[in-house]
Amino acid sequence: MLASNFAIYASTILPTSKNIYRFQENKGQWHPNILYKAELSVGALYLEKNKITYLLLEFPSKCNHPFHSEKDICSQVPSRAHAFRVHYLNANSNLVISPEFASSDYSNYFYSNTTASYVKAYKQIIYHSLYPNIDLVWYTDDKNQLKYDFICRPGSNPQNIELYYEGVSYIQLKENNLILHTSCGQIVESPPLAWQEINGKKIFIPCNYKIQGNIVTLDFPQGYNSKFPLIIDPTLVFSTYTGSYSDNWGFTATYDVDGALYSGGISHSTGYPVSVGALQVNFGGS
Repeated sequence: MLASNFAIYASTILPTSKNIYRFQENKGQWHPNILYKAELSVGALYLEKNKITYLLLEFPSKCNHPFHSEKDICSQVPSRAHAFRVHYLNANSNLVISPEFASSDYSNYFYSNTTASYVKAYKQIIYHSLYPNIDLVWYTDDKNQLKYDFICRPGSNPQNIELYYEGVSYIQLKENNLILHTSCGQIVESPPLAWQEINGKKIFIPCNYKIQGNIVTLDFPQGYNSKFPLIIDPTLVFSTYTGSYSDNWGFTATYDVDGALYSGGISHSTGYPVSVGALQVNFGGS
């Protein structure tokens, strides 16, 4: 089931380009499980304490909607939705999670029963000591790819990293790509790139995924030098479907005595999926 949000939304400047991923903090405007939310071109990603949740949306080419005519092309109302979670098994329950590289703009949310003001977005989120001597970093790289790294400091054991995938149809390995099958298509996690910097040289370390049921771990068939930090760097690829950001319509605009411009309208955004698997996308009740 999808916990949907329907709210008035205000931003200090025009929204950032849809091609830029950002992690927006939760200051009470969303489900309490959410720490940071990233809007994706195919849905949303929710960063939580010891897990992450993906919400994937599939869109028809045309749709009927009360704010669109029948002839309009509407890529904003999903025909199908799927949620799954990745749990960090046996992770540190007292870890510190910190954001970095704040955006210059902020957002304000106004709901019927709560408000959230000066909500910032960040380019990078760090899970400090997710496992002993291992940090997890979510970020966007220079090519604007959504990525995460495990930073393994000396004395750590990367084999402590255990990822449990809840809500996917099944998982398979193909040429060391981790392929996650869902009712909305596939997500591919590319072969994990691992390296160390030793005496000023970048040394690449062979690294493979290992699957046991729905639990994924990492294997280093040739070992590595445990006296130096080890970086493990997969890349997410949303492969077999297309998506869109939340729909919105503007109805009014005005300015104040200081010259600030305000616009008013409605926006229907992705809500937090309270259950995994295929989701109901139609509104329930009245």
